[in-house]
Amino acid sequence: MMDLPDNFFENPEDGSSHEGKQHAVIIDFYYGTEELDPLHELDLALAERIEEQGVGVYDGHEINMDGTDGRLFMYGPNADLLFRAALPVLTPAYFMEGAVASLQFGPSKERINKIDIEIPVRNN
Repeated sequence: MMDLPDNFFENPEDGSSHEGKQHAVIIDFYYGTEELDPLHELDLALAERIEEQGVGVYDGHEINMDGTDGRLFMYGPNADLLFRAALPVLTPAYFMEGAVASLQFGPSKERINKIDIEIPVRNN
């Protein structure tokens, strides 16, 4: 068996460790259209906000081919801080009405602590 170097899990570009991104925020939502521009705009805004706040990474979305149900994926060292950073970007999106954020704490195989929060939507 091959021995791994001590820095195997470090990102060579910024020195950050993948081990530090053990919490997750996964948002389930009903999208309701096949027009993806609003979702892509939200993707860009979330990625920018999360990076700007330094609380983790936005890993993108998945959506049913018929445009119905979707999910957003975010990871970082603290699910609560990650959710709080993302919330101002999420609340104006009309398709976040009724969405539920699942804040998951700990490594993926051990996430026994989980909190589900309904996203409050701001009507414009």
